[in-house]
Amino acid sequence: MGKLKLMAIKTDNGYYITDNINDDKYYGTEIKELMFDGEEAKPTFYKGWFLIKEIPKEVGREKHKPYINERFELSDPKTFLKFKKVYNAKDVVIEKECADNDYKRKYTKEFEKIVGLYEYKYEMGEMIYEPIEFEFEVLAEMKQIPDREPFEYEVFRTKWEHKGTTIFDNYSENGNVVIHNILDKIVIPPILLHTKPCETSSHVAYKIIRFFVKQHIDPDVAVITSDYDFCFTVEKIIKLAENEEYTIDKNMFKKRAKPKYVTRYRNNRKVKIFEMTYSPYCYEEYTPIKGFQGKNEKDLKNNVDKYLKDLITKINEPLVECSHCKGLGVILQEKGGKSNEK
Repeated sequence: MGKLKLMAIKTDNGYYITDNINDDKYYGTEIKELMFDGEEAKPTFYKGWFLIKEIPKEVGREKHKPYINERFELSDPKTFLKFKKVYNAKDVVIEKECADNDYKRKYTKEFEKIVGLYEYKYEMGEMIYEPIEFEFEVLAEMKQIPDREPFEYEVFRTKWEHKGTTIFDNYSENGNVVIHNILDKIVIPPILLHTKPCETSSHVAYKIIRFFVKQHIDPDVAVITSDYDFCFTVEKIIKLAENEEYTIDKNMFKKRAKPKYVTRYRNNRKVKIFEMTYSPYCYEEYTPIKGFQGKNEKDLKNNVDKYLKDLITKINEPLVECSHCKGLGVILQEKGGKSNEK
C-alpha cells in the first residue's frame, strides 16, 4: 500500500478529514478502518468526511496475525471410521493463491482424492497494530462547518405517474438536482460546497412545482386543466353571482340526428391562474418556469418553500363573482360564506 494522503479542514471542533476529495466519483474511504493516535475518527453528515481532534502523530490499523492451526477435519468421523480425523494443512496443501477473496488450493495427490470428506478450519491470530505512512494537508481553516440541511422534494419518477415517485435531493443521486458553479466545484472542498451559491434547472423546478400543486390543490376552488410532464395549467373556479343560462344540443354527437336543444345553468366560470412549461423544451405558448436560486443550499430550500407556499395560497383562494360588477370583478370569499371585495 502507498502513502495515505489525508486532506483536512481545521475548525474549532477539530479537523474534518478525507482521503477522497473527488465528490463526483466517490471511491470509498479507508478512514473508517483506521486509528488516529489510538482513536477512531467520527463519521460526519457528509460522505467520506470524518472528524478527529488533532493532527495525528500516528495513523494505523488493527489487524489479525495470520491464521493459526490450519487443518482439515473429517466431516463425519462416525461414518468414515477408517479415515484419519485431522490433517495438518501444511502436510496436504502444496500451493494456494488468493483470487476474489477466496483461496484456490492444490493438494497432494493422495489428499485430493478425499478432500471432499473434510472441512477446512483454523483459528484467528491475535490482533496487532500496523502503523501506516501518511501525509496531512490542511486545505482551509474556519470556525465551524454549517450543517448540510436536507433539500428533499417528492416528484414523479417518470412521465408516467403510475411508475410512482422519487425524491429530488441535494446529494444528486437523481442527477444534478442542485447545481453549483463549476469554479466552486473545482476549488471548494465538497464538504463546504453547500455553503456556496447554487440553483436548480428549469426542469427540476417544473417537476417540484407540478407535484406539489397536485398534492395540495383545493378541488372546490381550483382545477388542473392541463397536466403533462411538459405543460401544466391551473384554472380558478369562480362562483357566479347569478346562475348563467346556456343551451346545448343533446344530439350533437349523434350522426344524422335532428338537433335537440336543452337549456341548462352553470353556477361558476373558470379563469386561468397559473401555467408553465420548462426550458429549453418550451412547449407552444406556455411560459417557461425559471429555476430556483439561492446564496447557499439552505437559502435555496427557503426560496423553494416560499414559492410553493405563496403559489398554493394564491391557487386555493376561494373567489366569487361580484354581484355589483356582474362579472367585471371578483371578491374573496372567506370560510363561512362571508365575502371581501377583491
